[in-house]
Parts: sequence; structure tokens; C-alpha cells
Amino acid sequence: MSRKIKVYSTNCFPPYDLCKALHKLGAPKHAGQFHIICGATSMAEANRICEEQGIGSRVFISGDASITGNEQALGLAGSGGIFIEVKHFLGEYYSIEQLKAIAEEIDHDKKN
Repeated sequence: MSRKIKVYSTNCFPPYDLCKALHKLGAPKHAGQFHIICGATSMAEANRICEEQGIGSRVFISGDASITGNEQALGLAGSGGIFIEVKHFLGEYYSIEQLKAIAEEIDHDKKN
């Protein structure tokens, strides 16, 4: 029997390279804290996924994080994965993979 994926939601301070990508996508330059969602079967698994992606091992903390019922969040992360919202309350989310690719482009452009 497979376990049902839940979408966990909280705010976090992503690593600097991801912040650079978020700022390039239009996040305010002063913003350092962003809304993050993760599809996982448990909060512990959500934290493991975040740790594997280099975001941190205690992103989702009981009392701060919640299980969301937001339809957009469920559609994005309902099958797993991590997404970060570029502009709070506007619903423009990017996957960690997309943000890492943009961060690599920024680093590549700096080197050239």
C-alpha cells in the first residue's frame, strides 16, 4: 500500500545561489525569505528531500510548517518535489531544479 503524498508548506531562507535565481526571476532584491512547498509522505521525508537538495535539514518544523490544501500547491508538489514561490502571494512557483539551472546560468555568465 503506497503512502499518500501531502504537500508541506512553510517559509525559509534558501541558499544564496537559489536567492540569486529568485531575484533574477523578479523577487524583490531585499527578499531573503521565501514560501516553499514540498510533496512528501511525512514532514521527516520533506526535510530529507530538502537536505538532499542543499536547502537544509530542518526546513519544515512542527508548529511552523503546515499541510496545505491549496489547489495550485497540490497540483505542483502533489506528486513530490520542492517548489519555491518567487513573489509571495502571487502564486508564481519554480522547482528547485529550475532554480538551480538559473543559478548555474548566472554563475556561467559571471565567468564569461
